Order: sequence, then C-alpha cells, then structure tokens
Amino acid sequence: MGILGAALGRINGQIVPFDWAHDERQALVASFVIGIESCENAIAEGRYLQALALLRQEMEIVARIKTVRSSRKKARKQCPNISVLRNSSLARLYGELSEAAHVSTHQIVRAATEYEIPGDDLPGPTSGTRNFPAFDKGLARRSFGLHLALTLELLREFIIDLHQRYHDGVEEREIEAINLALQLMQSEGMIEGGTRVEFKA
Repeated sequence: MGILGAALGRINGQIVPFDWAHDERQALVASFVIGIESCENAIAEGRYLQALALLRQEMEIVARIKTVRSSRKKARKQCPNISVLRNSSLARLYGELSEAAHVSTHQIVRAATEYEIPGDDLPGPTSGTRNFPAFDKGLARRSFGLHLALTLELLREFIIDLHQRYHDGVEEREIEAINLALQLMQSEGMIEGGTRVEFKA
C-alpha cells in the first residue's frame, strides 16, 4: 500500500494528453483504491458476505483494467471478462464470490450467519442464527490473502501506466519490498508455495 501511495503521489497533479483507455484505467484504479479500507474493515470485522461482495468487485475492477489495456478500440460496456486474469486460481474463485454477492447459495449465507448454541441439555441437533458479525480466522486469512493478491495485480497494471503515460516507474528498493511481502505471504500459506514468486516492474 505504501508503494502504491508513493506512486500515486509522484504523478499527482501531472498533466498528460487525453487518452480514453488511460482515462478509464485511471478511474478504475481510483475506484479500487477508494474501496480498499472498506474491504479490509469488512474482513477484519467478520462481515464476510459483504467482504466477499467487495472482493468480487475488486476482481472485476482488475479484470476490466486488463481488458481496457489489451483492447485496441474503446472497450464495450459489458461485464468484466475474468478470464483475462493471468492467475487462473483467482479466476476460479469468481463463481463463489458471485454466489456470495448474490446470496444465491444457502450454504454460503448460512455459514455467514450460523450460531453455535452452547449447552449439553438440548433436545437434539439445534441450529441458531446470529444477527451480528463474528470473526472466522480461516475465512479471514483466505479473504485477506485474495485481497492482497488482487492488490498486487492492480499494482502491476498501475506500474504499466506509470511507464507508458508518465515515463515514471517504481524504484528498485520498492520492488524488493514487494518481493519480501510476497515471500512472507508464501511462508504464511496465503499464496502457493514450492515455486519462486517474484514481482518485476
């Protein structure tokens, strides 16, 4: 986040010739950045249905940014094509995120609202429903891992814009910091291990 903020600060106030693709990509990056705090808070506070809907939107923003960059003409108004994400494991999650966002699968909604009723004197299997958020460590880690992966994809696209539109880039020490963060995510099991993960400008 610090590297993204520093890069945004370096181009703040710069004037470049208008280009429809850059204009759309810039607005999409801004919409992602504006929603970062809401997404992270929803995860931290245990509001998982809302967090998953926000993660789905983050994924759609990144996919749309990639689509706009690869299109030779103005991209049509349509749902983002998730297949443009180069990380196929990210794209596979889109269906489940959509089910959570549309509350169309009872198991997902139930898991987000189920309440375990304590006590051994119950007459049989008993199910409760809670009307308040509750923290789930496993779901929180997976959700935050996805959020970080999407943020890194956004950063990759933003660096492309820095080079193409502003003739700017990220410094070597910033790339080293990103790669250290990736190694930490890998050691924590937030991204797949066993392969070298590296971020290049």
